[in-house]
Amino acid sequence: MTPPAALLLDLDGVLVDTETPALDALAATFADYGVVMRLLDVDAQFRGRNLDHCADLLGTLFAGPVPLTFVDDARAAARSRPAAAAEPGARAILGCGICLRVVTNSTVAQALRTLAGAGLADLVDRDAIIGADLVARPKPDPAIYHAAIDALAVPANACLAVEDSPLGLAAAAAAGTRTVGYAPNPAWARVLGRRGHKTVSSLDIVKGMCAPTTPKENHVIA
Repeated sequence: MTPPAALLLDLDGVLVDTETPALDALAATFADYGVVMRLLDVDAQFRGRNLDHCADLLGTLFAGPVPLTFVDDARAAARSRPAAAAEPGARAILGCGICLRVVTNSTVAQALRTLAGAGLADLVDRDAIIGADLVARPKPDPAIYHAAIDALAVPANACLAVEDSPLGLAAAAAAGTRTVGYAPNPAWARVLGRRGHKTVSSLDIVKGMCAPTTPKENHVIA
């Protein structure tokens, strides 16, 4: 595969392991509200999603109006978990020298807090983050990827998007980028594989796909 000219990296579940505690907390909150779901099913339906944009899905699961306190309780449960850690290889890929943007359904402010909590804030400038608050519609709409591509001024098909969720991969593909699924968990790799996505088990593999660059070409920190 021709090395990409730029990387478009999802944040939650790719650079930082926020998904594991958040999805566990969400499953527990569903149970508290009488909706019993397996963690694997919660993962399949909510990985990569912002609860603010899940009204229809939540309404289906509750078979009616969503309790007003549900989203706040789910977020409080997630905050009670230990701080999310950086994914193995995250520092290396952020510092590898290739042009990149962090493309996330979090807001820019939320993304900065997540990066700081995982010890990655020194590697990503605010201007390198394309958050959901900068576009009209979040993933799976491709708008957020179009914004990232425009910011880099690189052809879409020269970019490689790394996502851990089907909706993120769909958004990137719709914007015309190359895609690869990040799935360190073999069970999740099988989920993505059944949907036709090529996957890698580590960020080191992604780093190996990129051509070496000189320090002056490093555009992670603006």
